[in-house]
Amino acid sequence: MIIHFEDEHFIIVQKQPKEPCQSDETGDMDLCTDLENFINTRDNNKGKSKINLYVVHRLDRPVGGIIAYAKSKLAADRLTKLIKDRSFKKTYLCVTCGEPVEKSAILVHHLKKKAGQISASPFIKITKALKRPD
Repeated sequence: MIIHFEDEHFIIVQKQPKEPCQSDETGDMDLCTDLENFINTRDNNKGKSKINLYVVHRLDRPVGGIIAYAKSKLAADRLTKLIKDRSFKKTYLCVTCGEPVEKSAILVHHLKKKAGQISASPFIKITKALKRPD
């Protein structure tokens, strides 16, 4: 587990691809529960009470990246407000095969999700019924 930052309000960690960031219907071990177990085991002998983390944003299951969890309801509410007000900047990077022609661009791609499945796949045929992902 890679912890990038931790204080009394937040913990920011690396989420691995294919790892759920919170519990879901699959019952697979998720990062939030794993992290709670890690913190509670680590801090057990330090006289601290058991911690429950708050999920304030998510990364899709297939995606790896950095994710922040709040350690209190107040911290979660404040970070959620920053995200809602768009004061929280998210940057997405992708790996490509070969060198892109343009140094920077905006890629818009539509995904479709089959009922009962967790993953999504690219939607090749664009229709008016599709919504932009932003």
